Amino acid sequence: MFSAEPHLFDEYHSGFSLQAAQWPTNPVTECIAWLQRHPQLRIVGDFGCGTAAIAASLASADRKVHSFDLVANGNPNITPCDISAVPLKDGSLNVAIFNLSLMGTDWPLFIEEARRCLKASGALYISEVTSRMKDPEGFARGLEAAGFRVVGHKPSKGAFFHTFIAKKEKESGLPMNPVLLGKCHYKKR
Repeated sequence: MFSAEPHLFDEYHSGFSLQAAQWPTNPVTECIAWLQRHPQLRIVGDFGCGTAAIAASLASADRKVHSFDLVANGNPNITPCDISAVPLKDGSLNVAIFNLSLMGTDWPLFIEEARRCLKASGALYISEVTSRMKDPEGFARGLEAAGFRVVGHKPSKGAFFHTFIAKKEKESGLPMNPVLLGKCHYKKR
């Protein structure tokens, strides 16, 4: 839909920005702070990057941020693609990030793609809406079956979001069950 009508991308992100301004915390801001505390994670993949805020905040000579979304809409920092098949070599990332981007029923393919792109022991950072997370412990077990070791997970301030941090342990794993995340429900506020 975004590819056929690119203006919808801007409309979606404009509405997203208005919504995010009402949240007690913003998962993108929290992710940027986490990345700043981990400067050794020098090659970053931002899957479903939106407006590429992470690239804008962290781009430097010491860090490379690959930003992927369905459309770039004129943003030179974004590589337009389906995030289940990004144009990176196997084992090329230190960290793969999903900030509110595990949308659609095919989201388990995104996790598989992140595992493919991560170096051995690379980090996986996921922040998702808590209302979609019916069983956070089950989601953590799903990540472990998919080839990751969960090293941390917690709800955010106000419990709007749930963040998982994991390390790649295996080159392959079981596909995650799509029912581990509920459907995305958009509320008009």
